[in-house]
Amino acid sequence: HFVKHFHDLIPKSDRDTFALSNPKVVVGTIASGDQFVADPATRDTLHPEGENVLAVEMEGAAVAQVCEEHEKPYLIIRTISDDAGSSAHIDFQAFVKNVASHYSEGIVSELVHHMATETV
Repeated sequence: HFVKHFHDLIPKSDRDTFALSNPKVVVGTIASGDQFVADPATRDTLHPEGENVLAVEMEGAAVAQVCEEHEKPYLIIRTISDDAGSSAHIDFQAFVKNVASHYSEGIVSELVHHMATETV
């Protein structure tokens, strides 16, 4: 039910600016590394052992490694700003302020609500 109100989180002008026509929550494999990927050819090589990589990011692997080493559970949530191709050159600070912050808050709020109702 959360996906139904994604559009309500972001003003139409910002959705238009960042071409957000169909925001959604997906679960899948995320590649993590030490470089910003802005080239479709590089992006297309990121399919290890036949896995379908849904996103590329630069910080999550470090978080996951520390949590694994200390046997702590973790969840990494990413708001995707671009397709790691030709559209990767956006105003990232504006995206964080006008889009990612609202989506992240909505996703975390929904998770907290879901966890609270699961344990009751």
